[in-house]
Amino acid sequence: PAFSILRSSADRRADEGPVSAIVELASRQREHIAMRCLLVEDNKVLGDALRDHLNSLGHSADWCLTLCDATAAVGAGAFDLVLLDLNLPDGNGLSLLKRLRTANDATPVIVLTAYDQMSDRMNAISSGATDFLVKPFNLSALTNAISAIQH
Repeated sequence: PAFSILRSSADRRADEGPVSAIVELASRQREHIAMRCLLVEDNKVLGDALRDHLNSLGHSADWCLTLCDATAAVGAGAFDLVLLDLNLPDGNGLSLLKRLRTANDATPVIVLTAYDQMSDRMNAISSGATDFLVKPFNLSALTNAISAIQH
């Protein structure tokens, strides 16, 4: 009993087996990588699916349907990631991206849009977007983009 107190936590985990060590590591990684996300998407079906997907990955998502609401959200709090539609009912999402970059806000921004022209992609990237996904996209593509940002 006294001997077990002196043993390291790594030694105790080794005795518990590799499965418990993996579970503990995965739990710590999930805690470490949880992000507060701003989702800017006016399509309610897609927005709901994206919010649910972000939540399933362990992230929280504040969802805005308009550029005006998204601008207010950015002004009110800090986000770890912005998922940004370009074609919004009250303007172009690039204006929010440009506002962030003008304010020296380096928050990663993944543009999610139906615009599929190379010029649209280049415009978004040159405005400071971290990544660009063309709708419709597979949720695994979004997961990969988010993982790349985290690492």
